[in-house]
Formats: sequence, C-alpha cells, structure tokens
Amino acid sequence: MIEDALPNEEYDTAIEQIGLLTKQLENAEPEKREELQAEIHRLLVQAVDVSLTDDEKQSRDNFIQHNVSAMEYALITQDFVYPVAKVIEQQTKREIQSQLYEFKSITFDGQTIYKIPHQGRHFREDLGVNTLEMVCIPSGSFLMGDSSAKDYACWLPQHLVTVPAFSIGKFAITQAQWVAIMEDNSSANGEDDGLPVDSVSWDDATEFCQRLSRFTGRKYRLPSEAEWEYACRAGTTTAYSWGDEIDRRFANYFDFDSQAELATKPVGSYAPNAFGLYDMHGNVFEFCQDRWHNDYEDAPINGSAWLGSNLDDNKLVVIRGGSFDYYANNCLSSERRETIQDYRYHGTGFRVASDAALD
Repeated sequence: MIEDALPNEEYDTAIEQIGLLTKQLENAEPEKREELQAEIHRLLVQAVDVSLTDDEKQSRDNFIQHNVSAMEYALITQDFVYPVAKVIEQQTKREIQSQLYEFKSITFDGQTIYKIPHQGRHFREDLGVNTLEMVCIPSGSFLMGDSSAKDYACWLPQHLVTVPAFSIGKFAITQAQWVAIMEDNSSANGEDDGLPVDSVSWDDATEFCQRLSRFTGRKYRLPSEAEWEYACRAGTTTAYSWGDEIDRRFANYFDFDSQAELATKPVGSYAPNAFGLYDMHGNVFEFCQDRWHNDYEDAPINGSAWLGSNLDDNKLVVIRGGSFDYYANNCLSSERRETIQDYRYHGTGFRVASDAALD
C-alpha cells in the first residue's frame, strides 16, 4: 500500500483528508467543486517530504497521479444542457481565402533551444465577435504510434498512415468562440475569452461543430485521431514535437517540482510546432472523432476516423495531448487516453478540423 511506502505522519494525514474531500466532490454543488479541487492539490503538495528516497518519490508520484486521475469521475455532472441555438440559416459556402504567414517553431536538445523559421497558410472564419483561425495541413504519410512502447499496448502496432490534406484550428477553441456559437460558458477554469474552453464533453464538442458548420457554411468536425497525431508531430518522430525532453517553457502540464499555478493558460502561450499549431502538448486534452480502441490492430491507414461497428455499445472516445493537471508523459505525441463521450472534465477541450484545405 502507498501508506506503507511513505511512512510520514504529514503524508498519512493528507491521505486521510484527501479521501474525505474526494468523497465530498461526488455530491458537491458546482460552485464548491473548484474549491475542493484546489484544496486537494494543496494537500498533495503539502505532504511532500524532501528527504524521500528515489523509490519513495516514485511511489509518491504514482499516488498523486492516481488521485488526479480519480478526480475525473467526481468533478462535473452531466445534467447541464447547452441552450438551443438560435435558428441559423445555412450560409453560402465560400471559397477559401488563405493567406501566407510566418512563424518560428522550436527544437530542444536538452540544453539549447533553437528557433526555426517557417511559412504556412491559414484562413479565417468570422464568428462575429471573434475569429477562428484554421491552418492548412498538407497531405503526407507518417508512422503512427510508438514501436518502442513495451507496456503501452494502445500505442501498438506502429503503422504507416497516409493523411489527405485538411485544415485544423491553429488553437484550441476558446471560451469566446464557444460562447459565440453555443451562447453559454460553463468552463471550470475561470471565465476569460482567451482561455481554451473546458468542461465540455465529446457530445458538446460535436454539437459545436454542427452549429459552427451552419454558421459558416463550411463543414467542421473533430479531427480524426490520425489527423491529430500527424498534425501534432508536424514531421517529427521524437517524443514531443520539439524533441525528446519536455520543459515547462514549452507546454502547460503538471510538474510536481514547479511552483506554477495549476490552471489553463491563454491559447498561444507557447511556441507553435512546425505546422504552426499551438498547444498541441498540454493545457487541455483534446477530443478526436474516434471511438476508443485498446490498440491499433486493424486501424485505418488512410487518415480517417476509426468509428467501429457497434457505436451504441462503445461510449468511450479518444482524447489526446495532455492537460495542465496531468504529468508530462500525457503530453507525448503518441500518448492516447479514453474518456466517456458525455463526460465533462475541467482539463478537456478540443480544436476543430475541416476537409477544406490547400494541398
């Protein structure tokens, strides 16, 4: 048991208090949940003993990640329904008016950060009070998954996928964009137009795409899992899009040794990858179209979403990219997790995709 691995009175007290607070989360009112969550994180940090051995630190980290993960199932109920959208007439489909833009991605060799100049093409959708920026992703092939994974069957088998050209959001959907289309905002991480929307389910995100499609006259959807990983890697084969080591200068994730506040950050707070996409690692998990499968056996190799044959019985969907309150390994380009399609979590958001693109 973890308690035996960590013989520390302060830690034992924290464990007991965390257990009580976690139970309170199950029935807490919405306005109380954020306070309880913050207290749980405070207790976890308070319980740390700098004299722990390496083995004890590993046990501590496993315990903390277990509790962070367990909070998913208690934080946010599913009884909220977003307002019915105003009647929106189908807009006339418009040709893409793309523009060339310049940006700099980064690479990191463990010591030095290098800035690499790039050019890309993007187009904008006017949402009235806000603009949605879409990046045109060229077609290409890549190895999906990770052949070095021994204990992560969900990354295997690594397989070659050819992805047609498509477009994807330069940023995760923000709270301002969400409100413009859905007319409400129940994000748990504070209200700020520039923050990514959170506490939305796969069902909510799919509804957003349908309303956005009607509003713009262009078909929008969630990216397929293959599209997401292809876009995240941006031509790289390393653990992350900038290299094999992660640093909080590059992404917003949970680092036990950091004193940074556990919270989402405005979209675009970190350098983009080589496709010009921001925050593909960390900040909030992002939904994909796909139903969850335990591995890649028989997965599509043409970039399409893997929906399966019995959708009514499979309520699990794919999320990617990690979040501000999960460890760095959840931010890996190859990492994938499952969640329930109608479940709302304070560390999950999404970005949109479209077949509209310029190859």
